[in-house]
Amino acid sequence: MQPVRRGRGQLSGPADQNAKISVGHGTPGVTRRPPANGAAAIHVIPPGGRPVGTASRRAHCTAPRAGTGDPCYHRDMRAEAELVPYAPGRLDGSPILVLAPHPDDEVFGCGGALALAVRAGATVRTVVLTDGGAQGDPEVRRAETAEAARRLGIPEPEHWSLPDRSLDPSDIVLRDRLAALIAETGPAIVLAPSPAEVHPDHRALALTVYRLLQTVVPGTPIHGAAPALRLAAYEVSAVLRPNLLVDVSEVWEEVLAAAKAYASQVSLLPYVEVLEGVASMRRLTLPSSVRRAEAYHVVDLRYVRTHSAAEWAAAQGPSAGLEAVREAAPMDVVVRTAGRPHLLA
Repeated sequence: MQPVRRGRGQLSGPADQNAKISVGHGTPGVTRRPPANGAAAIHVIPPGGRPVGTASRRAHCTAPRAGTGDPCYHRDMRAEAELVPYAPGRLDGSPILVLAPHPDDEVFGCGGALALAVRAGATVRTVVLTDGGAQGDPEVRRAETAEAARRLGIPEPEHWSLPDRSLDPSDIVLRDRLAALIAETGPAIVLAPSPAEVHPDHRALALTVYRLLQTVVPGTPIHGAAPALRLAAYEVSAVLRPNLLVDVSEVWEEVLAAAKAYASQVSLLPYVEVLEGVASMRRLTLPSSVRRAEAYHVVDLRYVRTHSAAEWAAAQGPSAGLEAVREAAPMDVVVRTAGRPHLLA
């Protein structure tokens, strides 16, 4: 018997026409809370009643661990569907605020989702933070950005024209400017690079946005603008561990056309080929009808308030710049106030 590939409504393990399907964890026909990444685990329950395959959280393997007599280590491993989605989803919500470190990141990182969002009637606002001058003429890259947006069907991005490779998560001016942007836009979704990225500007922007959102409390302008805001991290120069895979098959030709608008960049590196390869790889756990997919890691403000930036980064996979994610050590400051009443005012 040949194993059957898992996906929504598909079985794992040997095909069995008499098998039952259980979504969640537990007994046949019982639906329980799905894994934290939003994908439901598919269990195959053959007539004998014991799950087969690797779909359950604790694999039912009775073989002892070699040389120890202990149960097989599979019992303590998380199932695939708890680590990566097995069904496509969408980035629903409007308005959407896209933060791109450089001209082209908005296409290479989330072009498909943006094209789908605009088709669905969402408002999209894109801000490109740096001028991209470390890898090309800034004016040329700005013109390419406008053409890419036209091909993708999204509004032309705004440009802050900061120096390339200058973004710094400790930059208070940058943080305050982003805070004002979010308060003004009132986005349902903020798209930003993943902290697992390789480029330092990508990591810096990711950490700046996350730490900014950690300061959001009732009464602040950002909180009033977007009480249900979600942060969606996208991938460009390094793959992340996603909790959302978006089927972008229907807009893929537009994404490719937009990517090719960045002629100054695709002449230097094989960006289009890499874009194709990653989007094809992302189909691995999805139904065969999906031809191309984009990966995201999405969290809400409740997650942001209860998880450090380091935890957020670790959930998305290893990075070449994890040192930059380390939280600052807490510090106590004692100030003498005797005879200095103005300090107590």
